[in-house]
Order: sequence, then structure tokens, then C-alpha cells
Amino acid sequence: MHAGLRLLASARAELDQAESALLFAARGVGMTWPQIADALDLASAQAAQQRRSRLSTRTSGPETRAEPC
Repeated sequence: MHAGLRLLASARAELDQAESALLFAARGVGMTWPQIADALDLASAQAAQQRRSRLSTRTSGPETRAEPC
């Protein structure tokens, strides 16, 4: 059980990094926040931006640098 819980934390960190990278890439190819929110089944563009912000605080690497406008 202990090992399974440790794997879960590791898997969550990997998923956070993958989601952060995908959000960065989506913005890089010109997707708007409303489009991203729709793809993530979120209620609003603001919710998508807040999600990216939360992910940025939990991850590190190139996907957390300044995003394209």
C-alpha cells in the first residue's frame, strides 16, 4: 500500500508536468484561453488560466517560463 501511494505522488507530478507543457504548447500555436477551457471542459477562460497558474507553481522547467501572447 505504501509503495502504491508513493507511485501516485510521482504519477501526479508527471501528469502536472505534461499538462503544463501542453498548455504552453497550446498557447504557442495560438489557441485562446476560451478554446483551452473548452478542451479541458472547464467553465471559463479564467478557470483555464488559473489552472495553468496552479500548475506553474507545482512544476519547474521550460514550460513555466513566460508564455507567448
